[in-house]
Amino acid sequence: MKIAKVINNQIFVDEHTQMFPDTAFPPDGTVPQPFMEFHNLYEVVDSLSYDVKKQKLKSIAPTLINNKVYIVEVVDKTKEEYDAECLIEVREKRNALLAKSDVYVMSDRWDTYTDEKKASLSLYRQKLRDVPQDFSDHLDNVFWPSIPMI
Repeated sequence: MKIAKVINNQIFVDEHTQMFPDTAFPPDGTVPQPFMEFHNLYEVVDSLSYDVKKQKLKSIAPTLINNKVYIVEVVDKTKEEYDAECLIEVREKRNALLAKSDVYVMSDRWDTYTDEKKASLSLYRQKLRDVPQDFSDHLDNVFWPSIPMI
């Protein structure tokens, strides 16, 4: 467990076992509150809840707020970061949909289809391949084509 100590207005953060190597702590990895109070130690906050789609955690210099030492803060992702993550998600979904439809274009099935079925499957798969380019301005709101009736 990370703990912090303030000495001469400087905040020092370390694992409790490193800060007190000769002290036996409970096996669950916690530091008892009386021990924290006796040694003027502070709980370290190294994780916060946030919207993972639009925000991220950023490391900061240890900062004492309301008797806790924060070493992270929540910040908004840049448009570039958000767009890059959306593109990855879109490509992963597109690739999964293409893989799911691969079974329909294997030669043992393909050869049994009418020209109309072949054209509709080919169009569907091409639309899937085109999704990243066609929706590049709004990757967070993609219209996914429906697989044709087989």
